[in-house]
Amino acid sequence: MGIKVIFLCAGYGTRLERDLLNSKEHKDLLGVAKAMLPIGGRPLIAHWMDSLAENGEFEHFYMTTNSRFYSQFQKLVKEYDSCLSVLNDGTTCNEDRLGAVASINFAIEEFKLENDDVLIIGGDTLFYNDFDMKKFVSKFNDLKSNTKNCGLVTTYTCKEDETTKYGILEVDQNGKVKSLIEKPQPCETKSRLACPCFYLLSSDCSSFIKQFLDERKHSPLKEKDATGHLIKYLIANCNIHSYQISGRFDVGGLQSYEECNDYFCK
Repeated sequence: MGIKVIFLCAGYGTRLERDLLNSKEHKDLLGVAKAMLPIGGRPLIAHWMDSLAENGEFEHFYMTTNSRFYSQFQKLVKEYDSCLSVLNDGTTCNEDRLGAVASINFAIEEFKLENDDVLIIGGDTLFYNDFDMKKFVSKFNDLKSNTKNCGLVTTYTCKEDETTKYGILEVDQNGKVKSLIEKPQPCETKSRLACPCFYLLSSDCSSFIKQFLDERKHSPLKEKDATGHLIKYLIANCNIHSYQISGRFDVGGLQSYEECNDYFCK
């Protein structure tokens, strides 16, 4: 069976919306889901889907979104026909959002993906053009053939003053992830490996997602929202390895959107 892809597109883009309201430019982007923002003439998420569609390893795309943006993603369903399914989580505002980890589990349960390997991609993330999907999948397949409960997560080297913005991975000489430190000061770790939301998990590893949520069902949303919390949990229970990339765009605000769009317009 092929790898299933889950796109996380259920966020409300509050920071980007704030930037747009305070800017004289790009007013036409107000109300557009981050994953649907035009990047180099195509919706952001379509860049991933076009790339993945060329790789025979990926069998189907699944997308979680919310009631506010659900209709926007229906345009993609028409374009990609039978290979894309979109799931509305029923929420209407940032305050009642499910959170990223719950969105992953929601997709797995609703689409019955418990026995599938899954690639999880944040809907506001794009990698540089030199990212090689085939090499990434090949490394995962090698890992899976040698160990159970495995996952492959991407990392890139961030600047020293950026460690406080990201989850930072500490890895051993073989690339196995030892720990994730959430937004540390530079003095707290020698590592500068930031970990974006791009994870390929074997089916036996992804089963720990529900376990993670069950153990935190009475915890505040902030303790189970960010996917970094899930990765910490998986590190303790599974064999998680890292895959180095050259960099990525995190389209969370207007400046990062403009940088990403300029890059893909070249």
